[in-house]
Amino acid sequence: MQTSTCAEVVQQLPTAPGFYQEFTLRNTGFISAEDQLTLRQATILVAGCGSTGGSTIEVLVRSGAEHLILADNGSYELNNINRQNMTLADIGRAKPAVFAERCHSINPNAEFELHTDGITPANVTALVARADVVIDAVDVTTQAGLRMKWRLHEEAQRQRKAVISGYDMGTAQFVPIYDYRNPDQPLLDGVISAHHIEELDPLAVCSLLVPERYLRNEIIDELERVYAGKDFVSQLAIAANLFGIIATAAVIELLAGRPVNSDIYQDVRNWIQPNAAERSSASRDAVLADVRRRRGPQGVAHDSVAAYLANYRAPRLLPLLRNEIIAPVASSGGLAVYQLRHANTPEEFIARATEFAFVNYARVGFVDTRVALAEFGEPLSNFRPDDRHMLTVDTASGQLLAYATIKAAADHGVPFSSTTRNWLSAERAFGRAVFDDVRWIQSLPIEGVREVGRITRCQSLAKEDPRATRATALMLTACLRHALDPDNQIAAIAGDGEPSIMVATLQFLGARPQLLQDRPANPPEGYLYGPRYHGRQVFPLAFRMADVDQTQLGAVEAALQLPDAEWQKARETLRHNPSE
Repeated sequence: MQTSTCAEVVQQLPTAPGFYQEFTLRNTGFISAEDQLTLRQATILVAGCGSTGGSTIEVLVRSGAEHLILADNGSYELNNINRQNMTLADIGRAKPAVFAERCHSINPNAEFELHTDGITPANVTALVARADVVIDAVDVTTQAGLRMKWRLHEEAQRQRKAVISGYDMGTAQFVPIYDYRNPDQPLLDGVISAHHIEELDPLAVCSLLVPERYLRNEIIDELERVYAGKDFVSQLAIAANLFGIIATAAVIELLAGRPVNSDIYQDVRNWIQPNAAERSSASRDAVLADVRRRRGPQGVAHDSVAAYLANYRAPRLLPLLRNEIIAPVASSGGLAVYQLRHANTPEEFIARATEFAFVNYARVGFVDTRVALAEFGEPLSNFRPDDRHMLTVDTASGQLLAYATIKAAADHGVPFSSTTRNWLSAERAFGRAVFDDVRWIQSLPIEGVREVGRITRCQSLAKEDPRATRATALMLTACLRHALDPDNQIAAIAGDGEPSIMVATLQFLGARPQLLQDRPANPPEGYLYGPRYHGRQVFPLAFRMADVDQTQLGAVEAALQLPDAEWQKARETLRHNPSE
């Protein structure tokens, strides 16, 4: 008679008939069969897998959830261990991966979708779309985290999904539930705006999100310590694990369609010490007055552009490009240029690249790329199928270093001189008559004229870094080669730029731009790229592809293949002694 070992029995259990029924047997009577099936079939997005979000994952799985999306861009550190569901062996590991591994040992049939980049502008729409309910545990100790919390709630409100949030406060847990299935539910209850996120320090924003009545003595003490210079906020496992319990119960109720309290607060210390003395009202009021002061205009630490730039990190696009099996069109010195036709480009590329342009080119920070585009009259839908996205990527880090677009005409079958055609970007900034004096361009078919726009280099690159000049030159030579290809039937480029930067670069590459210096910019109020023209000498320009000095362009391309030091020397020589 053959017997099975314990390990063999355990291995066979998940595939055995009735496994799930036995797995959830002890839920019977407290969770109805209908609610159990709903929980099993639901997809739950856990945005943030640290102290609060992480406390829900295992409880959900043990309760019978089998479809979870885990998003967190962090890895475990030793100081997480006091409150997060980790061991010393997990230090340095990605949080979503650790949870998937642990929970598979609880229920191997559970399915986990892992996003170790966390919630991003590129993935938030799709992740919320696939979720039946959202657990918002996004880190709120940084402005970058606050921006993504705002973006997550915006998307949940737009898609009518319920969101459960949590805030650890000593031994207390505050759990606001935003049921955006109700079309009248304000975004984050209307207590903060995008303006607050950009201009207030994170702690001040958190003090707005948490009602004053829940700021108990111990959390007020902690606020005082942080305002006095402490560079971290303390948290306890007591509060973190409390969130897991409350959130899991709320998930079951929300999935069943039953109403839930929108404002839940529990303090474990009050259960243990019900008669604990409160601080004197005078002292408490003084501290709360300081909190209120920091919320107001006096609490604005810096303007929104500075805040956004301080927290922005250029995206790592190379892994995505490789996944799409896209080959570079040019390479040099550890850099590669990719050319993507808009109609064939995944939206996440566009979202990340346009945000890169906003931050580094327009010098304007936004919470949400798509909302910003729509508000400023340039929605993503305005990209045309034949527009080209040009990206210079560092092949070692995968980071985006430079970006530009070659913008195709929106009209066909009319000359450039047509008064009914769509405006070019330069015309929006300088007026419709800006190119009237450029006689040669008037008779060209509009589809033969392109704009090269959003020419952007990562501002974090030091000017003395050879990659700074190489990244831009490599990308623009690729742009010119695309425009010179006779198959593309491009006769001219029209746009605008600064004489000392854009015009000088084009001349260095062999183009011969005609600069219209008597046209001061006067962009309309609210124009997306308006800040680019403020206090700067930017002028309209145009040039014919037939006038491009291809010998000079070839010399630059050859110099780009040289090592850094030699490239810099060759670049200086070509700038001062272009080919005749």
